[in-house]
Amino acid sequence: MTTVERRFPVVEVFPAIQGEGVLLGRPTIFVRFGGCDYRCSWCDSLYAVEPQHSADWERLTVADILARVLPLAYAHPDLPTWPQPGPRPLVTLSGGNPALFRLDTLLATGGALGLLFALETQGSIAQPWFAHLSTLTLSPKPPSSGMRVPNILRLQECVALAPEGAACLKVVVADAVDYAFARELRALFPTLPFSIQPCNSHAGDPNLEQIVLLAREIERWVLRDRWWDVRLTLQQHVILWGNAPGK
Repeated sequence: MTTVERRFPVVEVFPAIQGEGVLLGRPTIFVRFGGCDYRCSWCDSLYAVEPQHSADWERLTVADILARVLPLAYAHPDLPTWPQPGPRPLVTLSGGNPALFRLDTLLATGGALGLLFALETQGSIAQPWFAHLSTLTLSPKPPSSGMRVPNILRLQECVALAPEGAACLKVVVADAVDYAFARELRALFPTLPFSIQPCNSHAGDPNLEQIVLLAREIERWVLRDRWWDVRLTLQQHVILWGNAPGK
């Protein structure tokens, strides 16, 4: 099977406003891939992680994925000349963990059509195609996730593969132990943009009151510690839409 014919498990393709991290508030087109090498205790997108949902995932080629993305990216995707005038559309690869897959052809083909690509991943797998990203958001999982301690050398490898200035870090914080983890991680990557966000621990309907109370507690910790080079953000999409797929 050639690279062009390879099929990828795709859960959903949809336009949205990025709700978290360094690209918070930016319009983007999400391509959510199915499958993950982690099983975080508070995962809010289990429909893209757990094998029992895999029958619902579509198996799409690169051409299939772009056929979904381009009409969302451009008003006239059938025009023969590319890229079209105007700002370049941003496509965010999410999951699950998109780093499980060889997406070099998707990025090369989409890039030739004027698309920019961002990736959201925990940093457990480094891929050469990271070199073609405009933004690489690494989200190492804290102790509350129940997952193994992040491999710092692997995280460094991911950062090294990304274009200069493209990599950033984002940590979910559920408690004081997670906050200490974020502080330690910051010390290891002092030059990267760094954000933290309160944990959204309900896979169904989010408990917004609990999230706000946790955010207030984290704010107190940040100001107490005079942590001047971090951004504390809430998941904007969760506030607006809950944990609904396609948002």
